[in-house]
Amino acid sequence: MKTKKILCTSMAISALSIVLLCVVSCPVVGEDLLQVAEPQLTPGSGTFRDSIDVAVTCPTEGAVIRYTIDGNIPSSTIGTLYTAPLHITNTTTIKAIAYKEGLLDSLVITGTYTGTCYSVTYHPNGATSGTVPVDTALYQKNDIVTVKGNSGNLAISGDMFVRWDTRPDGKGLPYTEDQTFQIDESDVDLYAVWNTFYDTTYHVRHYKEQADGSFDLAETDTMSGIAGTTVYAEPKAYEGYLELEDHDESVYQGVVLVDGSLILRIFYARNNFIITYFSTDHTSGAVPIDGQIYAAGDKVAVLNNVGNLQRVGYTFDTWNTLANGAGTSYAWNEEFTMPKADVNLYALWNPNTYTVILDADGGDEPNPKAFNVTFDALYPALPGTQREDAIFVGWYTERFGGGEKVSGLSTRVADAEDHTLYACWRDYVVGDKTSHGGYVFYFDESDEFSWTYLEAAPNDLRLIEGSVTVEKNEEGYYESSAGYLFGLFRLSDEGANLYVNNSTIYNGATCTKTAIGTGQANTTSLVGVMGVQAYRWLNETETTDEYAAKLCDDLIYNGMTDWFLPSKDELQKMYENLYTQDIGEMEGSYWSSSEHPDGSIFAWEHGFYGNTKSLASRTGDVRIRPCRSF
Repeated sequence: MKTKKILCTSMAISALSIVLLCVVSCPVVGEDLLQVAEPQLTPGSGTFRDSIDVAVTCPTEGAVIRYTIDGNIPSSTIGTLYTAPLHITNTTTIKAIAYKEGLLDSLVITGTYTGTCYSVTYHPNGATSGTVPVDTALYQKNDIVTVKGNSGNLAISGDMFVRWDTRPDGKGLPYTEDQTFQIDESDVDLYAVWNTFYDTTYHVRHYKEQADGSFDLAETDTMSGIAGTTVYAEPKAYEGYLELEDHDESVYQGVVLVDGSLILRIFYARNNFIITYFSTDHTSGAVPIDGQIYAAGDKVAVLNNVGNLQRVGYTFDTWNTLANGAGTSYAWNEEFTMPKADVNLYALWNPNTYTVILDADGGDEPNPKAFNVTFDALYPALPGTQREDAIFVGWYTERFGGGEKVSGLSTRVADAEDHTLYACWRDYVVGDKTSHGGYVFYFDESDEFSWTYLEAAPNDLRLIEGSVTVEKNEEGYYESSAGYLFGLFRLSDEGANLYVNNSTIYNGATCTKTAIGTGQANTTSLVGVMGVQAYRWLNETETTDEYAAKLCDDLIYNGMTDWFLPSKDELQKMYENLYTQDIGEMEGSYWSSSEHPDGSIFAWEHGFYGNTKSLASRTGDVRIRPCRSF
């Protein structure tokens, strides 16, 4: 394509400003008056493509320059002060003048700068008659061109005009009448494109809807027509399908193109629909199978449970059009109208409700003893139970811990019937907290005694308003001074202090003992001889009923009345198995029920801090930790 330079008359300018002072002397006018020298344009008048920068200078030093680009004559008061070269993008005429105080103004100088423009030319490209259209407009870069039609009736015998193209062979950029394009940096030549009148190929494609709603190409018809003429697609009849005229991609008509690229499209919606039944969680039976083909609008009855569909723990509810149950529900035999789509029906089930009974297996009756549960839901919070001789482990589906353990709020109901849960128990071990609130500190593994366990009260004994207790005070702790005397035994106020054998002489066989298993008998003996009046002091007659053995004997805690003061060896086990394991909040020294052989005024005391066992005066205040056997 050849480039032609044509002078354009349109004007546009962007100007920047910088004051430029003249730097040379001025010419003389007449005998006395001087005139400012003419301004100079650099570069001078001429043509340009895209843009040009023009500088304006003056040889006269100190002269000021003004200019115009709108056709007005500049003067010392008219025009724009020059400060920087002018940036010109379109054809522009610059007029400039220079002036200086005390001198005559310079002559006005003029410079014209013409930008390069482009043309659009139409070519007959072999036409034997008619004339090409003429575009007399001149365009600059980025201007919009509207393509002309075949207004001069160009023709070739046997062929017809189709369009314009940027190449004579029709393989360039195609343009038709009234189409627009943007001019670039060159002239544009458009050539007439011709084609035979008859037998130009085009295609009609037929698409059928699939089960998932998409459309697949069913067949393509190859047709022929006259290039440049409008043709129309004819729908076909497909069994089970209806023409879908409003499909977004339907193309029913078009102009036959020279290159055979015209494609018309017809879409067909399904009108043959099926019903499918689903159940992925049934445990027996089979879903119904509907082999019928339905058209949209047909009345359909939901099938019966012909396959005896069942699910353990559930009762069938309804069929639903969505697997999550959020669609439309239908019962057996219910009728509905077939939509324009396949229908999937999913089985919905309701979980059954069953009764659970709790068997405590010798423990206290739980509350509640029976309750209802929902299949596959979590068991509710389950109550506990207690048994004096064992620790409750939990509830199981079979006796003695057999089957599965069931935990409230975490185990799901798996028995699809009314069922019983059984309490599971285990033997106590040292350190366990018993159902009475105390702590096991000894286990009779050899069955030496009639009992199996020794338990210590949970806390030290003390009196509150005359009542014996092992509970904490209102502040949640024990008073540090919670100590009580062992008590002295005499037959009279003036008599000697005696052992429980009514003698001042210790006899291991008849005095209170030290061995494990003797604490209960020791306590009974001490209370038996001292009663409610143990002597408080060695040589005084004051008595008290607040002494260690009696306080333990009087204790009632958690319904248990058989508490006693432990023997020396029982205290040792309490130290080993509880105190050293930081169980029971023990501190300081504790009375045993064992009298000391060094004198009837002494008894064994056990210091837990250092594990020391020593004699102590029976009149001293020492802590008491009751215990019991079971």
